[in-house]
Amino acid sequence: MVNQLTKKTNSSGEVLLEKIKVEPEEIDDHDYFKYEDTGCEIFSKCLECPLAQCRYDDFETFEAMKRFAKDYLIINYMRRYNLSVLKTAKKFGVTERTIFRIMARVKKASWDVTGPDMKLLLELQCAEINKGFRSNDKISI
Repeated sequence: MVNQLTKKTNSSGEVLLEKIKVEPEEIDDHDYFKYEDTGCEIFSKCLECPLAQCRYDDFETFEAMKRFAKDYLIINYMRRYNLSVLKTAKKFGVTERTIFRIMARVKKASWDVTGPDMKLLLELQCAEINKGFRSNDKISI
């Protein structure tokens, strides 16, 4: 039994409020809440997601991490193949100015690329970037 109210009286002794005992009903949450675990672009099921924090809990941080992962991959590719800013810009279909912006963001950022969340985002961004490349031009982490 659950007690929801207690007895209260006024100065003349009239009952204003009484203790009411209520039996809680058995509620099957599945009858009232329809939940379909559809996941997100990171993982197909929220309840099995490997991220430490859900992307929907802190959208701004997640988007910043995604952007850093993409920027990091571009700069890493540029360094690995010793490309100029112009060649890198052409390769990724952006302007030279954008490459300079990316370089500045990567230099300024303090993300740990060895952390599990960042590794996952790097893999996802790598796959996304590689969709537009030929097999011999694909980037890697």
